[in-house]
Amino acid sequence: MSQIRFFTEEQEALIPELQAKWKNVALSTERIDRDRAREALNEVYVIMGKRSPEIVFCDSPLAGLERLETYVAQVEIPQANINQSLEEMMQGLNFAKFFAQAFLGSLQQNSKRKKSEARVISDLLKKLSQKPNNLFKQHIDNVLPHDLTTQEIVKQSFSSASNLFQVLGKQEAQLGEPYLLRTMEKSPLEEWGESFTQTATALEQQLSWLPAKKFLFRQWLKRFLQGSISSHITGIEYPQLTAATFTQLSFPQRKFLGENPPILTSDLALQFILLDFYFSVMNYSCKATTWNALQNLVQSCGWILGVDGTCVICDRPTKILIDEDQQLHGEGEPALEYADGIRYYAYHGFNLPEKYGVVHPSQWQPEWVLSEENKQLKKVLIQGIGAVRICQELSLIEVETRGEYTLFKLDENTRTKAIHILKRINAETEEIKAVLLPWLSSDLTRAIQYAHQNYSSEDFPLVD
Repeated sequence: MSQIRFFTEEQEALIPELQAKWKNVALSTERIDRDRAREALNEVYVIMGKRSPEIVFCDSPLAGLERLETYVAQVEIPQANINQSLEEMMQGLNFAKFFAQAFLGSLQQNSKRKKSEARVISDLLKKLSQKPNNLFKQHIDNVLPHDLTTQEIVKQSFSSASNLFQVLGKQEAQLGEPYLLRTMEKSPLEEWGESFTQTATALEQQLSWLPAKKFLFRQWLKRFLQGSISSHITGIEYPQLTAATFTQLSFPQRKFLGENPPILTSDLALQFILLDFYFSVMNYSCKATTWNALQNLVQSCGWILGVDGTCVICDRPTKILIDEDQQLHGEGEPALEYADGIRYYAYHGFNLPEKYGVVHPSQWQPEWVLSEENKQLKKVLIQGIGAVRICQELSLIEVETRGEYTLFKLDENTRTKAIHILKRINAETEEIKAVLLPWLSSDLTRAIQYAHQNYSSEDFPLVD
């Protein structure tokens, strides 16, 4: 069956406009108007029937946490580190005690979250989102045919999520653990669909005695479709500003934010793509005062940290640099910077320590790869320096050679932890091509197939 269309062409055409609108808000570097920000926050409190908090302004999230240092200092830090606890577990010691403490800690954290000052904002957002989310579920149910077979349900699921899988696969490859990418390399998504269809068919036969099996499969499909369609509307390619900011936080600061979750207005702006689609495209009704108040808040503030009747409103970054894939990226300069001088460095979405970030990638030195202990940073350095230059200037261990191809690994003690590079020397032109392999593999055939499919079939032709 053909893929089911849940929206008209006119509705689909409006999605890129909404994405651009709210991504511009999320990536704004304009200094906030403090009077407007104060009014926007107070308006939310008034709607929720709460007394307005004491409002403090600062230039960056890190500065905001420093303003709340009195509260951060009260964070309880576990006496034993996690490695010691896990070692005790492996030895069968204090197993119940370990999990009892973890469970108790989780309950305590949830209890503190309920008292978080920023919960006023998240509760208002929850109230606004509940009705349109339910209407959206009903829309999916209305459009979805009721006579779908199990095979059609599975095929429809994979058809609707194919683009999402591709993007997630690419993002996993950037993170250095490309499970989806490797799986898609072995077999295309169409084969995934066939495999899961066969599995679903077998499951259906095994559950033939269950009267409600068709209902259960349909419920599963609706939940799956809601997630994939929502991701299609909001998009999933955007810079991880929050993750970058967290790299410079101490353990007590991170734990404090876990107990007192901040409102990350850049993240909310991306969530608003879906809400805006609900209200302006699907024409779902909403309480205008609530929707306007939340929009004003996101458009007027940076991060919002709240605790014990005090809210700290952080200003926006003064610089955000991104690459063509919408990932944080600066070459010899900060990718993210705040007015108070707080800087974060990144290379195509990877967070970099300052010692690498202040140097332009063209000036990175191959020997840094050998001295760097962090495996992910090793891969980032290789990407910036170039696999060809690495092959030429470093002594690598040869794993296997076949014709024009050679598979190398870096000089590491453990074979399974080695980083691999595929090199090809064109027999006719003597031109050298090389690529970093995103997985841990010593299989030359697979390495050639990967380079052929993901880089260039001409530069990396298949061999018998």
